[in-house]
Amino acid sequence: MTGRGRASMSLNSEWMRRRWLDFRNGHSTYLIFLLTFVNFVVITYTLAIERFAFLEGIFPSMWTWGIVFIVGYIPAAIIIGHLHRKFQIPTETRQLMDANPFIYHVQPGREKLFNMPVSVLGFEAQVHSMRMQNAMADAIEKIAANTSTAIPAIPRFDQSFFIEYERAIHVTERLAKGDNILDILEGLKAQEKGVAVKQGR
Repeated sequence: MTGRGRASMSLNSEWMRRRWLDFRNGHSTYLIFLLTFVNFVVITYTLAIERFAFLEGIFPSMWTWGIVFIVGYIPAAIIIGHLHRKFQIPTETRQLMDANPFIYHVQPGREKLFNMPVSVLGFEAQVHSMRMQNAMADAIEKIAANTSTAIPAIPRFDQSFFIEYERAIHVTERLAKGDNILDILEGLKAQEKGVAVKQGR
């Protein structure tokens, strides 16, 4: 078989798969919904309303029952759907997120093998840059003092910046090893609590 023939068969196969997806979406989302709706109206009228005289007096025809049902059903469905979207979906989403292990772990593959190491390198480069800037600020202050020259001071990075970056590097490295973010943060909190206790003594 030539390359053109294989390409044609691949395109036909792809076209068929797309049409099959379109068919299933159209059937399950729209057509089956309409058929179920009509089926419910017909069954309830035939098996319930026609067998009771007082109901048949209120709904003398299937069209009457269908219109009344639609008028009441659509607003009720809208209200229930709104309440579901407002209250139930957030709960379900939180439950699904909690059940997803990759919410608390780094995803294997590109994120673990590339993104995390690159993030660590970026943090380390930033720390190195901040240390160089502080060293330059010290050097310029000494030069200004020794030469009695008014040289504009270079801003320094406070120690808290270095602590936060070291913390970020530690967390990223632990994540890259496959540790749970909650366990990492709990360990850092315990470590900080221990340091605070020692300082209090």
